[in-house]
Amino acid sequence: MNDLKFAFRQLLKNPGFAAVAVLTLALGIGATTTVFSIVDGVVLKPLHYEQPGQLVQVWEAAAPANATRFRRAHSSTGGGTAPCSKTCPSGARPI
Repeated sequence: MNDLKFAFRQLLKNPGFAAVAVLTLALGIGATTTVFSIVDGVVLKPLHYEQPGQLVQVWEAAAPANATRFRRAHSSTGGGTAPCSKTCPSGARPI
């Protein structure tokens, strides 16, 4: 109990230090609470769907630089050669 009295007296002697200490504790507790709330809501709680294990995400990735040339060469209406194996009889080479 004497230690608490001494600590309180020291904080009253240095109000600037006391303010910084209280502010630091408040920011730390607030940041911890915020991070836990986000992690709890996003990671720990189950999704509100009947079968959350069957959900998928669909997205479109950027096409590689030679994708247009590949599509032209391998499409039936693109004016290029038809898809063929490595031993194509017409002499056309696959890309």
